[in-house]
Amino acid sequence: MNYGTTYYWKVVAWDNHGASTVGPIWGFTTEFSLPPEVEITKPMKKSFYLRNIRLFPCPFGTIIYGPIDIEVNVTSAAGIERVEFYINDKLVENDSEEPYSFRWAPILSGRYTLKVLAYDNIGNQAQDEISVLKWRIHPALIIVGFLLLARFGI
Repeated sequence: MNYGTTYYWKVVAWDNHGASTVGPIWGFTTEFSLPPEVEITKPMKKSFYLRNIRLFPCPFGTIIYGPIDIEVNVTSAAGIERVEFYINDKLVENDSEEPYSFRWAPILSGRYTLKVLAYDNIGNQAQDEISVLKWRIHPALIIVGFLLLARFGI
């Protein structure tokens, strides 16, 4: 059976003389039961971002300098009601229209957990999260540091 589809049936009873009686039409609709699928597509894991642009892969994790648009891909056969954005488990934004995104511009450096919760139109939910390092040191110093690490194999 297909999700979100209405199916109908009726019973026709025949006797041994060829007479029949038709019963009422019955029906039911299948519900969407699969949870939505959600993925944080930006920032990407193990990447270095400079002012919302991914510059290069970063084997040490995800490092962000400057503001960034957190972007999310969400799909559900039942449709999406809303996507919630959390920073360190604190709700900071709700989005109910595609494309699902949130502009994040924290002032303080440190480790953060970015989490999104997606809800479909029948109450199912799914989540994705990523741990990032928000950096405030000037990006030129970071890039020079990476080049030195690569050059000397540290």
